[in-house]
Amino acid sequence: MKNLILFCLGALVTTVITAQPQGPLNGGTFSNLAIGGSKASWTSVGNVATSDNTYASFGNISGAVGGFTDYLLVSNFGFAIPVGVIIDGIVVEVERSDPNARTSDFHVQLIKNSLIQATDKALAAIWPVADVNQPYGTSTDLWGNTWTPADINATSFGVAIAAQRGASGSTTQGRIDHVSITVYYHSIALPLKLVDFTVQKIDNTVRLIWVTADESNMDHFEIERSQSARDFASIGNIPDQNLVTQNTYSFNDVHPLKNISYYRLKMVSNGGAATYSRIIPIQFNPGKGLTLYPTLWHPGTPLNIANSNNEKLTVRFFTESGQSLGTTTTKSNLVSPDGFSNFHGWIVYRIYDEKHQLKGTGKILVE
Repeated sequence: MKNLILFCLGALVTTVITAQPQGPLNGGTFSNLAIGGSKASWTSVGNVATSDNTYASFGNISGAVGGFTDYLLVSNFGFAIPVGVIIDGIVVEVERSDPNARTSDFHVQLIKNSLIQATDKALAAIWPVADVNQPYGTSTDLWGNTWTPADINATSFGVAIAAQRGASGSTTQGRIDHVSITVYYHSIALPLKLVDFTVQKIDNTVRLIWVTADESNMDHFEIERSQSARDFASIGNIPDQNLVTQNTYSFNDVHPLKNISYYRLKMVSNGGAATYSRIIPIQFNPGKGLTLYPTLWHPGTPLNIANSNNEKLTVRFFTESGQSLGTTTTKSNLVSPDGFSNFHGWIVYRIYDEKHQLKGTGKILVE
């Protein structure tokens, strides 16, 4: 089994171009796509969502070496690549095995705009008898294509996998436990350094404060807000002062959205080039307290809390019948869900501050 990596949305912007990964993320939509002449179809396709020793499989591929299966399609990975960045590479990881050592790759291809792409990363080697996580592509490999953040963020982005009989003899027992994708990208460097960026609740207002240095040939900042961390809209525009020394800017969102909102800065040069700050979530719903999100959670993906002031919070998890599943603490927007990575179903949680005061409660569905 592999360690599942939590990740943060976005990254601090500086004048240095640095490749940033997002992922590995798990798919959210799974299906079997028939291929003419195939010998077998995939079953239990949703089992590839997590690495948990439950499998998508196809049984025996009858006949001679070279007989192949339908496509297993995995898409809807939930990427939130920032607009305006450059995609550098895509890595698909497939955890697969065949206890009878009779299966090999037939096709491993990316899906763009719901279309299976031409580049095929299938390997000739026989699948191992025990689960092994096989990477396809690298951090600098674009699979013979061009990609935009919108292509990656689309629910139709994914991977198509087909297997084949790779050796004669006994029955094939090919199976896949988990499919994940990591995308590498970098921001366009601008003549500016973003020293700090914070978002705070002040009474009925959300206040954004950012500190810059080494500004030159910059035009303006746009303040952007989203309900989903994907589709952002501009809610304000502040001119850049082009100061070499540190300079502090602020903006007040006097009509904040209810519940969770996501804020980021768009920094635009005189020539029109733009890059983005990290994305900061904030919860503006004082009457109902803190909550965890997303409410439909897949193990291996981030579990978040709007903790913009970096309070020390304790989260306790229970089954619906009241059985304790674990306790974790955080001083950030990420929650480490220790104790129930293999649990499926509804989980009740309670959030406490350092004074043991209840700050919020709710439920998440673990798939």
